[in-house]
Amino acid sequence: VSQSRYCSQSWPTSHFVRLSELLLASNPNIRLVLTGSSSESALAEPFQTSDGRVINLIGKTSVLELKACMLRFHAFVVADTGPLHVASSTTCPIVYLSSNATSAANTGPYPERPWHYRIHQSTMLEIQAESVAQKLCEILRPPALPEAKL
Repeated sequence: VSQSRYCSQSWPTSHFVRLSELLLASNPNIRLVLTGSSSESALAEPFQTSDGRVINLIGKTSVLELKACMLRFHAFVVADTGPLHVASSTTCPIVYLSSNATSAANTGPYPERPWHYRIHQSTMLEIQAESVAQKLCEILRPPALPEAKL
């Protein structure tokens, strides 16, 4: 949910909420972890569920604690914010949301890794929660087992 100080680089909170609804509905085992700075704590309110599947860490972690959490995440959705660069130093798969307001060549994530997935549109508003959910489902889907030869 981390937001950039530049509106053109932030994915709208309503899109994050829609993404959370899609993910929670798609799999009863999915748990979501919200991260961000203490100044973003109000953003957590629309995500709260009664079943405990959303964990709110907004404003509750240092950079080192956030990195430790990322080492346990199965995926991390982020725009061009500080947590993107923290995540890129881990093995956590990243779904990086970007628009024409940023240049991946200039801002990263660095180093480029096979588990970094970029979803790009002209503006952040154009990135649909459904396309992000689809990418996350691909990442989170267990690999298919080879067919047994009988």
